[in-house]
Formats: sequence, structure tokens, C-alpha cells
Amino acid sequence: MVKIKICGVQTLADVDNINQVQPDLIGFVFAPSKRQIGLKTAQQLREQLNPDIISVGVYVGQTTAEIKAALEQQIISQVQYYGKLPNDLIQTVHNLNGEIIQVVTDKNEINADADYVMFDASKGRGIAAKAFTNHHLSQPEYLSGGINLTNVAEAVKTTQPIVVDVSSSTETDGHKDLIKMQALTDLVHQL
Repeated sequence: MVKIKICGVQTLADVDNINQVQPDLIGFVFAPSKRQIGLKTAQQLREQLNPDIISVGVYVGQTTAEIKAALEQQIISQVQYYGKLPNDLIQTVHNLNGEIIQVVTDKNEINADADYVMFDASKGRGIAAKAFTNHHLSQPEYLSGGINLTNVAEAVKTTQPIVVDVSSSTETDGHKDLIKMQALTDLVHQL
């Protein structure tokens, strides 16, 4: 069964809806973004989140110390990191029993020490350029960027990821939408 990650969780209302929908993973965005939250907010949200749902921290260039704090406080158990992975980050995350999802836009960026690789189609690459022409890796693959109800089945069939990552397609007017989250989660779990 393919899993689904709903990214950009920001409020207690989001968490209440997430707890009803039961996706496999959720994302707290710590990187600069309209969905960015702070560590204290993330901690409050994690405390209300169903403990069976894995929480992921999304980072772009933050320091290892910032990421370590979220892992140590058990706010997250996976680190979604955009770009080249610093060696001290890999060691720190693994020492704290966390896992690393390395987000790449080019298969030459992939670090063999990452636990997972996420292909990001948000740069206009069209379902992550078919996950770089179905380049199968030793690491399991996540797929993100532009995935919605109308294209998720084909995206999964074409690229065979273990996790589909969605964000804006689960929102209405910039807020998480219970009906959209439920529809996407149900569909992905059937694939």
C-alpha cells in the first residue's frame, strides 16, 4: 500500500482534521514558507496528533542544531531536507534514531546515506520528470509536487513511490480542507 504525507500542518484545527483523516505522515514546515511554523507551535500540534501518525520536519538550509532540537523533543522523527546533506546532519539524525528524506531535483544530488529520496516535481518537471525516468534507487522514494486527485493514480503507477506527499491540493483558500484531505488519503490508500 502506498502511503500519504500531508504537509503544511499549522493549526490545532488542522490536527483535529488530520486525526479524523488518518494519513500515514504529516509535515511541519520549519523552512521559510507561507506554511512555516515555529518549534513551540509544532510541539503543541504534535502533542494533539495521533501518535500513530509520523511527523516530518521540512527544512531548507537550517542548522543541524535547529533540526536536532526538534528530534530531541520528539516533535519529529523524520527530517525532510532540501539539497545537499551536511555530513554532521546525517550523523546527528541517525544518532537520534531519526530518518532523513533527501529532497532532490537531480539524481546526481542523491546521498547514499539518506534513508529516503524525495523527487520534487514543483520546479515544473512534471511528476518529478517521471521520477527521473524511473531511476530506481537503493533508497525508497517519496514523490511530491503538484499531486492531486486527478493525477495521483497515474503518478503512483508511473513512478511507484512508497509515499505520496501533498500539500496545496488538500487546501481551500490556504487552509487544510477535511473533505479534500479525506478524498486524497482514501484514494492513495487504495493504490
